[in-house]
Amino acid sequence: AIFKGQLVFGVRSPWTAPDGTRCLPDGLYSVDFDGWVETGAFGPFETVLEPAPRVSIAGLARTQDRLFINLMDNVRGKVVACDRTADGWSLKP
Repeated sequence: AIFKGQLVFGVRSPWTAPDGTRCLPDGLYSVDFDGWVETGAFGPFETVLEPAPRVSIAGLARTQDRLFINLMDNVRGKVVACDRTADGWSLKP
């Protein structure tokens, strides 16, 4: 998903981003999409949601102001609201 100029993504297998950030399955990560389109170079990668035992990402939805992550937490549904500011990502249950 693209949210506030950031490409938000997950990976299916462990991957190390060009800046050394380790991306793991069931985690959520972001990179400056607008900057990449302009320059062709990736900026720093950020972790939006750390992977956790028994937690998987079931889906994403976005509005203009928020990104919502649908999680399965030990087989129970849960939604987390995310926002991005100049300070980085914030998550609220």
